[in-house]
Amino acid sequence: MRERDLLKTLAERLRQEGLGDLQVRPGNQRGADLEGILPRSHRRLFIEAKGVRASGNEQVAMGEALLQILRHYDYDVTQVATYPEA
Repeated sequence: MRERDLLKTLAERLRQEGLGDLQVRPGNQRGADLEGILPRSHRRLFIEAKGVRASGNEQVAMGEALLQILRHYDYDVTQVATYPEA
């Protein structure tokens, strides 16, 4: 799945789940690709999406995603999860 398609799908789902103050930053905009406030805990959620790569190296993509988030939000990040395509 391409990154922009993944962002669109995730944003739609997060809106349905009640994520507050959802911000979508496609392309080279500064910050996480998706950011919002969780409805129950009111904690901030950051998502850095990575689409499928020709090289197929998901570890590199996930490392880049983590570094991009930590570069801007290291004081807020408490958990990181990855979901490789099946």
